[in-house]
Amino acid sequence: MNRINPQSWSGVRLLEHLLELLDPGAGDTELNIHTLWALLLAHPTLLSNHPHLKLRTTNALDRLTEDHDLSPPARRELSDIAYALRLAHR
Repeated sequence: MNRINPQSWSGVRLLEHLLELLDPGAGDTELNIHTLWALLLAHPTLLSNHPHLKLRTTNALDRLTEDHDLSPPARRELSDIAYALRLAHR
């Protein structure tokens, strides 16, 4: 996997899958937040190129900001994802 170029695939299916898994209080929420964060770093235009996913991502972030059990690193990554959403709306 280390030799796979992240630009050789769109990331859309992974984003859709992650959005389904982002539930407050779930045991793997922080891992899914980190994976989403890393995906958007590898594919910075993913949200702007696929507008139908912007609303779904916004809704997922809204649900997660209510989760008071998230660690500070997970909250920072959520903040970065929110910033990516703002950039995608430009």
